[in-house]
Amino acid sequence: MKASKKFIVWALISLTLQLSLYFYLDKFYFGAESNIKISEANDIYKAPEIKPNVAIPTSAYDISVSDDGSYTAYVQNQMVKVFDTNTGKQVTLDFTSGVQCLAYEWVPDTNRMIIAENVSGQIRFFSYNAEKKYKEEVKDYINGKANTISVGRNNVKVGMQMSVLTGVMYIKVSFVTGRARIYRLDVNEELTRVATVTDQIGKFDITSREDDLIYEDSSSGRVRSTKIRSNLIADGNTSLKLLGVDENNNVYVSYRTDKINKIFYGQVTSSGSNLKTVNLGLSCDSNNIVISSGGNIYLVDALNSNLVNLKNNTKYKYSGKFIGLFSDRIASVSNNKLVLQTID
Repeated sequence: MKASKKFIVWALISLTLQLSLYFYLDKFYFGAESNIKISEANDIYKAPEIKPNVAIPTSAYDISVSDDGSYTAYVQNQMVKVFDTNTGKQVTLDFTSGVQCLAYEWVPDTNRMIIAENVSGQIRFFSYNAEKKYKEEVKDYINGKANTISVGRNNVKVGMQMSVLTGVMYIKVSFVTGRARIYRLDVNEELTRVATVTDQIGKFDITSREDDLIYEDSSSGRVRSTKIRSNLIADGNTSLKLLGVDENNNVYVSYRTDKINKIFYGQVTSSGSNLKTVNLGLSCDSNNIVISSGGNIYLVDALNSNLVNLKNNTKYKYSGKFIGLFSDRIASVSNNKLVLQTID
């Protein structure tokens, strides 16, 4: 009997606790929708407000800005220098004595860059995180060895292009003889040389959604693709100049002439043709054409300090010398100061 009473008492206590818990959850946790506040992803992340305060010396070159504008970099005295764009304060970046910085490239959608350095006749690659102030050598994930390209005492120039979606980077090494080699650094950070039709290579780029290297064959005046191992054809013409690529895998080319009034674009197909035509409505130097990642075609009108969207004729006024277009920001230098202007 005593045992039965104890059981009943404990059962009542358990039931009371459960009812209290259910009441609490219903009233306070699973309450009315008005009590629940949902934040969308675009409300959580806010792009940093950028008010540039970076001094640019006249001896600086290869000036660029990270994707969100937080950091600015340039090369001076064969060294990469990185600055906080808002404060103008230089960020610590250590180099070994005697090292020559050949090139750098911001990794898309990050504040991280890849730096190519000439270390005792070998090109070595380093990853630098401007936010964490951390630099490390790029090594093969499989064997842990550093990726190097032997160039001896040759004077070389290095260019880099990368795709954040495929995790692939292409490196062009140019020699004073006019010859060039292209290397591929994959997602596992394995470095291999790319077979190209010629070693006379001009401008090059990489499509964003595929591992497709697009390059100018300077020996024949053609634009080639490693995807189809052939050349592109625009309106029956094979003598072309590479202008750029966009985030939708479109490749932009023009006739290989001093002045152009048409631009051809499209995704690379097996035939190398089927490119669409954009009539510019004017004649301009192809070197003044800028292709944005979003697929807009811009003309740099340096005489009037305008960047003109040739698709809708919208003009954006900038001050000083035009540097480039970085994630819908015009970068220019005026009175030795960096100027950034956001465009639509």
